[in-house]
Amino acid sequence: MVNKAKREEILQLLQDGKITLEEASQYLDSLEESGGEQAAGPKSRWLRIRVTDYITQKTQGNFSLPLSLVRTGLKLGIRFIPHLEGVDVAALEEALLQGKKGPLMDVMDEENSKHIEIYLD
Repeated sequence: MVNKAKREEILQLLQDGKITLEEASQYLDSLEESGGEQAAGPKSRWLRIRVTDYITQKTQGNFSLPLSLVRTGLKLGIRFIPHLEGVDVAALEEALLQGKKGPLMDVMDEENSKHIEIYLD
């Protein structure tokens, strides 16, 4: 499949530092548009990950990833991580495909006092 090879090439360029995250996102979006894979709706979708210390309520990490990059990474990466403990990968993939705004995962790590939120925005 041509699009799969192009996606892998874009991700390799990103990994090698030859293009930025924003450029990779734009390239992946254009691939989806040309291949007719992207559903109708807003183009700029983000997967947001926020890590908070639930004792102090201080944010320790706040990351945003383009949804097109996350989808591609999930498709490619699932071959290397066949089973993630406690994570329904199929449900996660379906939620990403639907692209509905809102929470995907909300995890309390009591051992490390962390609250991890993963949501679509």
